[in-house]
Amino acid sequence: MGYEDWMGMSTPTLAGALDSLGRVGQRLGEDWAGISQAIQGGQAGIGAGDVLAGAFRETYEDPARIVRTSAGQTPGLYEELAGAGVAGMNIYIGGETIAADGFPN
Repeated sequence: MGYEDWMGMSTPTLAGALDSLGRVGQRLGEDWAGISQAIQGGQAGIGAGDVLAGAFRETYEDPARIVRTSAGQTPGLYEELAGAGVAGMNIYIGGETIAADGFPN
């Protein structure tokens, strides 16, 4: 069945793209968990016993916290977007089914 068989939306193509988008979010989440731990482990030594490093750490903390928070939320946004896309696609399919049922066989 080609795109021309659908009324404006190739739902099989969209379903594949949304599945991929959701998997990207899952992978980002898995990767971020490991990366985040590595970053936090490395941060422990910043500023210990060194005046220059200590001054850097003071300016580092707030921006780093913002980046960690944003990066931690990003994977869920991919999964949320994929879920919303699937919900929209299902509404479209439902509407198309209702419309098609209105025609005699």
